[in-house]
Amino acid sequence: MSLSLCKESYTSSALPKAIITHLTIVRLGKLSCFESSLDSCVNILKTEFSEEIILALTVLLNVTPKPILPTAFIHDSTLILADILCSNEQYTVKIMPDTDKKELVTAAFDRYGNDVTRKYLYEMSHCADEDKLVLFDAENSVAKDLIYGYYNRDTLTRSENHIKKAVNTQAFRLWLREFAQSSPPEPISRGGNLRAALNTDGSFSVISDSNHFDLSEQEKAIFNYVCHLKALSLWDGFEEIRNFHYIKKPIIARLFTPNREKTNSEEEFIEKTNVGRQVIAFTK
Repeated sequence: MSLSLCKESYTSSALPKAIITHLTIVRLGKLSCFESSLDSCVNILKTEFSEEIILALTVLLNVTPKPILPTAFIHDSTLILADILCSNEQYTVKIMPDTDKKELVTAAFDRYGNDVTRKYLYEMSHCADEDKLVLFDAENSVAKDLIYGYYNRDTLTRSENHIKKAVNTQAFRLWLREFAQSSPPEPISRGGNLRAALNTDGSFSVISDSNHFDLSEQEKAIFNYVCHLKALSLWDGFEEIRNFHYIKKPIIARLFTPNREKTNSEEEFIEKTNVGRQVIAFTK
């Protein structure tokens, strides 16, 4: 599928980003050893140990809430080691199990070997909704409902009070309205006849040149990815407005489910779409 992409839609943000340049994982779950240098843009990894690597990446990027690790996942010699370029600073991050092997503990060092763990974890601290967007699932994307929820604040639960504090501010409300009104539809099909559109009420829909259409499985996955990128762009723009510390974390993309293999169309779309941050995608 050859797609005509609007490459500038997701790249306008000048916010600094985190780039994992090298990753080593030893004895995590069923994975014995994994080592790879990573590109700063798009990485497509074909592996049967995707769940172990995804889990390692979420711990490495300090994604909240922290994943609950099965006891059998952690071994005495479990090790996650990564070189990360973050806001023009080079970190070496080392993650090992604690003495009880119940959780993984992060330590970070600068290029001179100084312990900068607190600084690294601070830079990697995001609100829960932003961290939800680190992981993309081709069939179970959470992004489709996020922006709609911001328009309908009463749907937020008590546990999401930290989100309410942000979305109830005048700055966020103004930015939310401006973003929805100015966000262009994005092609999700060959020739661009099907497009994903963000509506002014925060919901997403598919618009078509014809009145009758059915989305293929790959078009549904690409639609979900576009929704995901729109939600990321919303938060990127707001972070620029409020000028807090903010680092754009990589996107971790799962392009398959147990019931459906990924297609080349999804892989091609991810490779060609410039999202302004590192992408690490997994296929079988």
